[in-house]
Order: sequence, then structure tokens, then C-alpha cells
Amino acid sequence: MKAAVDVVALLRAQADALSMQARTLRAQADALDVQARTLRAQADALDVQARTLRAQADALDVQARTLRAQADALEAGGVIAQRTPRYATSKANPLGSARAFLEAGRRKNFPTFKRGREVWAFWTDVETWIESRKTAPRESKPVDEADDDRALLISAGLQLPPAKRCAGRR
Repeated sequence: MKAAVDVVALLRAQADALSMQARTLRAQADALDVQARTLRAQADALDVQARTLRAQADALDVQARTLRAQADALEAGGVIAQRTPRYATSKANPLGSARAFLEAGRRKNFPTFKRGREVWAFWTDVETWIESRKTAPRESKPVDEADDDRALLISAGLQLPPAKRCAGRR
């Protein structure tokens, strides 16, 4: 019986040791999970930084192209194209009218934002919207035959009374 008690005690000791190892492994797994979350957060932060740097690089490319175009214009004829402002406001905008600018902004024709009490938009967004509104030229009005007849009679030397444009409207 003593041998059986010793075996049971040995089995319980081994079970306790295995439980300790399992707890240790769980703690290590939890620590690795925390490290993984931290690394993911760092990776996300680095992604944001990379996007910001790409946007800044794009802006610098635009500035470089603008400067090259100005240099080319100077070389060609000495004329520098005027820079357009970056932002449009109700006071200074390509529409020329504060009311038209504010109403178009309210209709969400282009994105706007507020600085204080003033509505602002990117100048290029407003210009793009203006360009998108262009329509095909209208057809010319058909010539009124009565006017042609009057012109022919007058050119023939006949004196006619003044034309009544409002005839029939009362």
C-alpha cells in the first residue's frame, strides 16, 4: 500500500509540475500577444508616417513642377504665370461672388471647411467644379423672318413705321 501511495504522490507532483509549466507557457503566450499588439501599433504608426511622407513628397513634386514651369516661361518670354491662391473664401474666390461661393458650398458642389466664422475651400476644388459645369455652346437663334422682310424693304428704300415688338402681348 505504501508503494501505491508513493505512486499517487509522484503522479500528483508530476501533475502539479505540468500545471506550473502550462501556467508559465500561458504567461509567455500572453506576453507574446502583448508584444504582437505593440508591434502592430508601431507598424500602424509607421504606416501613417509613411503616408504623411508620401503626401509631403507629392506636394514637393508639385512645387518643383511649378518652379520648372515658371523657369521655362521666364526663359521663353519673360512672363511668369500668376500663382493661384491655395484657399478660396467668400471674399476671394474664382466665382467672384460671395453669395455664389457660399451657396455652392452649401449644396456640397465642392468640399468646404470653416476657420472661425469663415467658410473656406481649396481653390482648385472650386475651379474644378466650375470647369465641370461648362456646357456645349448653344445653337444660334433662328432668324425671325419678319425682321428679314423689314430689312429687305428698308434696303429697297421704303419707309416703314417702327416695328411693334410687343404686338399681341397685353
